[in-house]
Formats: sequence, C-alpha cells, structure tokens
Amino acid sequence: MRNLILVCVAGLAVSGFCARVTAQDPPEKSRTLCDVKDPKNNCPGAKCVCAEETLEITFDRDGPTDSVFGFDKFTQDMPVDTTVVMDVKSGDPATPGSGVQGWSYGVDHDDAFLTLVSVTFDGTDAAKVYSGGFKVADMKNIQTCKGEAPPACKDPQPGTGYIAAIILALTEAVSLPPATRTSIGLAKYTMSKDPGTAGTLIEFSNRLKKTGSPPADYNVTINGVSKTPITIIDGLVVSLAACVPSGNEDLATAGSCTDGKDNDCDGKIDAADDGCKIVTACDDYGFYFGKDPAVATVAVGAATEYVISMRNKVAALGFQLGVKAAAAGATTNWSFESTLGADANRLIELIITDDQGNSQTPKSNKATSNIGTVSDITRGAQIDGFKARDFFAFDLVPGVGGPGFTVGYVADTNPPAGGGNKIPLTAATGTPCPTNEILKVKLGGVAPGKKFSRGDANNDSKINVTDAVLIIQITVGILQQKVDCKDALDANDDGKVTVADAIPVLAYVFQKGPNLPEPFKKCGTDPTDTDNLTCAQDACQ
Repeated sequence: MRNLILVCVAGLAVSGFCARVTAQDPPEKSRTLCDVKDPKNNCPGAKCVCAEETLEITFDRDGPTDSVFGFDKFTQDMPVDTTVVMDVKSGDPATPGSGVQGWSYGVDHDDAFLTLVSVTFDGTDAAKVYSGGFKVADMKNIQTCKGEAPPACKDPQPGTGYIAAIILALTEAVSLPPATRTSIGLAKYTMSKDPGTAGTLIEFSNRLKKTGSPPADYNVTINGVSKTPITIIDGLVVSLAACVPSGNEDLATAGSCTDGKDNDCDGKIDAADDGCKIVTACDDYGFYFGKDPAVATVAVGAATEYVISMRNKVAALGFQLGVKAAAAGATTNWSFESTLGADANRLIELIITDDQGNSQTPKSNKATSNIGTVSDITRGAQIDGFKARDFFAFDLVPGVGGPGFTVGYVADTNPPAGGGNKIPLTAATGTPCPTNEILKVKLGGVAPGKKFSRGDANNDSKINVTDAVLIIQITVGILQQKVDCKDALDANDDGKVTVADAIPVLAYVFQKGPNLPEPFKKCGTDPTDTDNLTCAQDACQ
C-alpha cells in the first residue's frame, strides 16, 4: 500500500473521524474480468475483446488515489465520498476518437452498512471532454438480477446501487486522453452501521438494471468496439480498529468457521481461512461442489463449468439432488437443498441410495460463481460409462424452489444376473477425502434462436437514426423493447447489449460504415449463437 494519508472531513477530525490509508491497511479488492490468455478472447490482436483500461472505485480523488477507506472510530451517518476512476491506456493522441469513446457499469453496496445519497457524471474529468453524446448516472428504480447471470434477468428484484452509461459524442470523433487517470463518476454515501474489521464493499456489478432495461454490463467502447476491462478494483470501507483474537479459526465445531468474523486475526474469514480446511474425518455420505469436501465454499469464479462429487460409504445404486441458485450482488451462491421440484408435492430430497436399497442423507458444502444460469448437465467421470443401462434426468427450470436445478439418477435399470452398474464406495479416509465425480454442470444461457434483423431496434425492417436512439434508450431503461429479442439490439455482435451498439448503427447510416454482422437487413437467426443473449420472440418477418 501507500504511505500514510489522512483525509479528514472539516470539523470532524477532532472526533476521530478520518479516512486513513497506511501500509498496514487491508489490500485493495482487485478482480480480473477479462483473461487475455483465454483463446476465445482473441488476445493479443486487433480482435481482442479485453480492454487494458482499469476501473477503480476510490476515496481520495485529488491525491494519490486509494480504494480502501479506513476509519478509526465509527460515527453514525459518516460521509463516504467515492470517485470512479479509469486508467486510460487506449488511443492515439494524433488520431481523434481512436481511444475510449464510452463506457457503462453498475455499482452496488450493502445497504445494511451504507446508504447511497447521490450519483453524478457532472464534475468529473471525463465531463470536460463530453460533447453532446449520451449520459446517464441514475440511482432510481434500480433492480438486481437474481439467480441468473447477465444478460438474462427473468426475476429482477428491487435493488440498491446505481448504473452509469456514457457516450462522449454521437457525431464527433471524441475519446478520453490516453495515458491518463481519469475520473468518470462521483457518488456519495453515508455509513449507517459499523462494518467492523471485515469491512464492506462498494463493488462494480453487472447485475444492476433500470426497470424495463437489460443489466448495465462492464463495458468500455474503444474506437467503436465494445470491450471488457481486464481489471476492476472495488472499494473497501473498513474499520482500522485493532483485531482482538476471540478463538482459533481452524475447526467449525464451535462455529468459528461460519460466524463471519476473523477470529484469529489473520485477515481471513471463515472459508477463506486455511485453518477451516483442516480435515479430521471424512463424511460417510455427501454431495459436494468440486472434488474436495474439505473446501467449505468452492469459488468457481468466471469458470463456465463445475463438477459435483459424492461420497458414499458403501457402493451406491442411485441418487437424487436439488441445487438452489441465489444471487448475492455480482455473484451467485449455490447450495444443495430439498426445496426444489416440479411442484410442492414433488420436491426432490437429497438422497443417496446404497446397494442394499437404503436411503442415506448426505452432508454438503457450498459454491459461488460469477455466472448464475445452467445450460446443461452431463454425467461425471464415475458414471459416464454406465450410459447403456442407467437412467439420468435433470430439470433446469423446477416449478418450485428455484432458480436452480434437480437431478435424478439410477445406475442400472436392467441389471444382469448377479448384479449390474454400481457407483463404487469411497475410501473412509484421506486428505482430501476421496470422492466420486458424478456430474458436470455447464454454466451460461442458451438462446432460443428466434428470427431477427441485427440493429433493427423498432422492428420496421429499416436501419436509421431511430434504431440508434432506441438502442440507447432501451439499454438504460428509458424505453422498453417492443419484443423480447436482445440479439436484435446487439449491433456489433459482441454478445452484449450496451450503449456501444448504437455506434456501428450510426456509422453505417451516416459515415458509410460497414454492414452490421448477419443477419443484417434481412430476417434470420444468429449464425454466431455462442453468447448468452436471448431472442424469445421473432423480431422480424
């Protein structure tokens, strides 16, 4: 961290209220959004979808910026002022408009600790180069997407936080100065409750939306191309009061691994504490995310697949399970639960059936991920060879208890004389505890494949300035799309719907720009249907 900085509010310094940043403070909460090493991102190269720009929430706008707001003493309604900063890397000073032309993002917070007072684009460094484009920074009528990863949002709930979307200019070549650290947003909060030494985050989120609009994605528009920042840094509000040890965070027997506190003052809490992963005994029966039952909460992150494993003391003939998905800010929490099913009379219990026909009740762990939808479930390595005679069924849209999924499995529906397929028993001990991989869960959405014409936002079989205006208005929630088809709004075919999609439409109409990707100026389905956008209704004829 940096050298000591004191940021005191006038008239309050004597009461002990200072935002103090020292070398001993908690580290910044940095996250990687776009991996340049991932082959599907086409990096490095001209088609790279990752932006070198970094988005950061800071608390000291004019000095050496920092993303940790530390305080010595909590004061009710303590003001917490934030600045969203972009480290601008792209662009050529000799070529106007070649760099960052626009962006969008959402910012969420825990309203148990913080209250959002105001948000604005005005007064920022970026506002100085704004030239009659489009801007919105809004905290009203905000919804949170529950249970599904953007862009799908079938069950939006009232939410906290705000969204921001900016296009610097619509008809001029304007972009942010390259090689600068530029403020792009301002927001004010008050602290209503002490978050303690664990702290609370003011974090970027792609799950926030205006009522009637799609979620505001992490987006940086560079020379007309929509890209995802490689790195974002969330803001951390945290008490600097000395930690007082209250126990050893090594075993969950006393609840020290599930109480949300840093009991041993090592800067790690619950499942993040290495001590909580100590294994003293293996469960007889269990369902687990991942392959290691000792991991209390598996961090799936941005991965598009996770595995489910099983422990069974004796050989097993079958199992059934339900998994619930619950949105928590920008992440999704996954847990094994017996509350899902086709209806209230057909709930799927958590059961492992042993080779004597007995039902065993399993223990379980939890998982978190950045993607909240499931597109497919397949047999895991241990049961993949049983396909010829087994029964395997799953439901990705259970009637009650969801969102989530249920699975039913029988190893052998037609066993030969002397016995048939059995899931082998797992060893009683080991580090980690031995498991059988039973399922592979693929994350992400699947588009229905309805017909549309790319860029035709009002479904009139024409491409003109109205379509560009509608894309912007629909994206930020001012208007609603006439039919449910996000693919039609994705003018640059990057798998996202952002204000950046208006730019290729305007370029085609007014600047002799290239044709939009297929299907363009005709009615068809998406030939590059590998994203999560949906087209639930035909948007053309």
